Amino acid sequence: MGISIERELVFLERNITTLRVEYERFFGGELKRPPVQSRRTIEDVLRRAGNAEVDKAAERFRLQSIQSRYNSFVEIWDKRMRAKEEGTTGPVRRLATGAVAPAPEATPAAKKPAAKKTDSAADVAALLAAAEAAVARTQPPVPAATPPDAPAAPSVKPKSRVDFTPLFQRYVAARQALGEDVTKLRYEKFEEAVRRQAEEIRKRTGSSRLVFEVQTAEGRVKLVGRPVQAPGSKG
Repeated sequence: MGISIERELVFLERNITTLRVEYERFFGGELKRPPVQSRRTIEDVLRRAGNAEVDKAAERFRLQSIQSRYNSFVEIWDKRMRAKEEGTTGPVRRLATGAVAPAPEATPAAKKPAAKKTDSAADVAALLAAAEAAVARTQPPVPAATPPDAPAAPSVKPKSRVDFTPLFQRYVAARQALGEDVTKLRYEKFEEAVRRQAEEIRKRTGSSRLVFEVQTAEGRVKLVGRPVQAPGSKG
C-alpha cells in the first residue's frame, strides 16, 4: 500500500529555499564554509522520498519537480565552487541585498571595489542583467528546456531565471519581525508576484528600470515597486 510524503515535500520546498540563501551568503563571503550539512540533510530526505511507494500521482509529480529543480541548483553551486577553488570569481558575484556587484572579467588582482549594499531597494533591471549573464555562462546548453513557471516578460530572455533571493529574504524577515507565520511563504510565488508587478509598472510608466522596496506600514509588510531614472539621464 502506498504512503503519503506530504510532510517530506513541505520540508524539501522550505529547506531548498533556505539552502539557496546559505549558498549565496557563502559565495558572497558572509559564511566561511559551504552549507554541506544542510545539503546532506536535503539529499537524505530526497533519497528516502524517492524510494518510498507513493500512492498519490500528484505527490509523485511534485517530488519529481523538486528533484529536477534541486539538481539544477546543485549543478550551478558545484560549478561556482570549482571556480572559487581555482581562484576565479565566476561570471557573477552574490546578488547582494539591494544591489548587484559587477561581473568582472579581470584577474583577481585587478578587482574593482564591491558595489554598495542598500537595505531598502533591489534594482530589478540590474538583477535581470546579472542573472542572465550568470545563466548564460554557468549553465551548459540542455537538449530540451524545461517549461517556465510563468510567461517571461518581453525584456527577459525566455530561458533565463532571475534570482530574487535577497529581496525575498528581506520580505520574509520583515514579516517575521511583525510576528507573522512565514512557514507557508514560497519563493516561487514571491518571484511570480515581483514579475507581475514589474510588468504592470512597465506598461503603465514605460520605464524599463525599476526599484523594489520592502516597506512596513500600519502593521503590514508590502512590496512596492517604482520606476527610476537610468544613470546619466536628465530630466
